[in-house]
Amino acid sequence: MAFTAAVGTDERFRYVVEPVPGLSSARNRGLAEASGEIIAYTDDDVRVDTDWLLGIARGFARRDDVACVTGLVGSADLATDIEQYFDAKVSWSTSCAPRVYDMDPANAPGPLHPFTAGVFGTGANLALRTETVRALGGFDTALGAGTKTRGGEDLDIFVRILLDGHALAYEPAALVWHSHRSDLEELSRQMFGYGSGLTAYIVKYLVDPATRRRVVAGIPGGLRHAKQLDSRTREIPTAPKPEIMRRLRTREMAGMLAGPALYLQARRRSARASARGAQQ
Repeated sequence: MAFTAAVGTDERFRYVVEPVPGLSSARNRGLAEASGEIIAYTDDDVRVDTDWLLGIARGFARRDDVACVTGLVGSADLATDIEQYFDAKVSWSTSCAPRVYDMDPANAPGPLHPFTAGVFGTGANLALRTETVRALGGFDTALGAGTKTRGGEDLDIFVRILLDGHALAYEPAALVWHSHRSDLEELSRQMFGYGSGLTAYIVKYLVDPATRRRVVAGIPGGLRHAKQLDSRTREIPTAPKPEIMRRLRTREMAGMLAGPALYLQARRRSARASARGAQQ
């Protein structure tokens, strides 16, 4: 049972605790509690811009079939080489041009579409039509921080939205600021989680007969895409020392190798938890 409390004196705000570990479980709790047409999510290491919600509304107004809006994620600080490495690694703040994605081949951002889900945005800056994501069954509780896979739940929901026939809008006016890890140990753990979450999410679609062939066909292109992302980190003017970059790449690769097994473990655990919940 979730614990609910009022926040301050404003009756519009409630604080709800989800006892089941995992980011997807927490997001699903918010989805269950939400009463509005749109539900917006961010992370605990993010500060939202004053007009963040106005930007989200602008994204949904792009087209009637938009069911998901992501936004620009700026870097709160780039004082250290570690922060700059991470900023170059991700593509959260590389575009200030709005765009709408769907399953029309003419609008595809590349041959891997829709499985290069990272181009669509990140769960740190995400809004969804409440009824649409409920109809899809919410977030996959075998993916995300706080589970064995450590990530991938946002990539998964992007793909499911598109495969279900809806559109996704990237709206740079929906701006948030992300505090990157500045400690090497913390970033090493994060890079492992990024790697494991990525391959866990991919394995989900590999084991699904409906999507397996498309994913397999896109693997060579995915490897080229990953190589391009890695080359960006080498071009940072104040790049970390080579041994540090090797360590971070090694940790990410270790996570990628572990991701498939971790996903299968997490999926079995999630299935058992769902069965117990159905019996109660």
